[in-house]
Amino acid sequence: VVPLRVQAAGGYSSLPFRRHSRFSAAAWASLEGPILDVWNVRFLLIPRRFPGPSYRGVSFDVGLPLFDGARPGQSARLPFSIPEVQAQEVLLVSALRRGADLPQGTLVGAILLTDEQGAQQRLPILAGVHTAEAAYDREDVRPVVRHEKPTVADIVRGTDPAGKPYPSYVYFATIPLPKAATVQRVAFESTLPSGSLEVYGLGLGRDGAQVYEVRPYYTAKYRPVYSDEEVTIYENQSTLPRAFLAPRAAFLPDGPAVLARLSSPDFDPLAEVLLEEPVGVSTEGDLRAGQASSAEERGIRNKEQGGGGGQESRASGRSPGSAVIREYRDLSVLVETEAQESAFLFLGDSYYPGWRAYVDGRETGIYRANYLFRAVSVPAGRHEVEFLFQPESFAVGLWISGATVGFLVLVLAGMRLIPRA
Repeated sequence: VVPLRVQAAGGYSSLPFRRHSRFSAAAWASLEGPILDVWNVRFLLIPRRFPGPSYRGVSFDVGLPLFDGARPGQSARLPFSIPEVQAQEVLLVSALRRGADLPQGTLVGAILLTDEQGAQQRLPILAGVHTAEAAYDREDVRPVVRHEKPTVADIVRGTDPAGKPYPSYVYFATIPLPKAATVQRVAFESTLPSGSLEVYGLGLGRDGAQVYEVRPYYTAKYRPVYSDEEVTIYENQSTLPRAFLAPRAAFLPDGPAVLARLSSPDFDPLAEVLLEEPVGVSTEGDLRAGQASSAEERGIRNKEQGGGGGQESRASGRSPGSAVIREYRDLSVLVETEAQESAFLFLGDSYYPGWRAYVDGRETGIYRANYLFRAVSVPAGRHEVEFLFQPESFAVGLWISGATVGFLVLVLAGMRLIPRA
């Protein structure tokens, strides 16, 4: 796709910047969150063959769980929509975190299967039967474990708080359905009062063979639009525009705090942008405290008073105005905004030194927004916002080149004035 100039979220470089790598890892770890939406990712190209390990035909990735009961927004249920699959049993790959003290047979969660008629079957997940504590044999955990160890599907190297390595287990279990069903929907439910149930892989089996795997992107958010023997393409139905207006900003102390907030499914990127510097002071140095717009001031007050916006704002579609990209080039981007009140223009391009922003020809500051991107403050009304790549190194190089040319001209002119012998 490089010759076609198709943009890839991760870029095409084999040496990505550290922030890009962290942002990409957070996006894959939180597919139900808004990170990919903010990144303007519309399509996911997924290899048909899962790259991770597998057990009894069920692929899994401990770094990308299907379900994490401790993650915000997943403490109750997380549904997956799948094609109609006839199943007699469920093949489960999972583990418990901080659940060593759970007695044998404790109900830690459930798998809910819905058939084509809407009828639902609930399959319990029991400690010591279907799953167990991942750190089962860690020195400080083993004496307090109160349940048995089921079939081990994989062993991952873990490290305790003292830095000492220990085996971290991933478990496998087969759970028969009360009756065979044509499954259309799968959901997980966690019932743990503390700790977490992590599901890494799940397959639907029939006649002793695994026939269908549930993947992290089989939720209602992602719609399959193409498939062949090598790859399946899913469309992200929640992606956001490359440029949009948000009514306010929130200041968080550092990048990890911003990334954690972005990973939360209840974060609404249309309600606010997340900044890593106090509003009114940009790294470009041309917005100072005291020059903040009313949108900026409202953003600070809203954050201090515990305000937000969340899904309610995003679902209701309220927006301070519109932002339309009129020109998009490698070294410049022109955006037209129209707002009823002052707001923040978010642009889903990487924040990088050398980019400058101009509102109606007047330079303004660029903020690092939502961990990786750019934002500028725009007043109410209709305006043109232009982003230009004008690094200082280019100006210095231009000055040096000009000085060099001038020096050569003087030298040549001086040589012509020297009389010949």
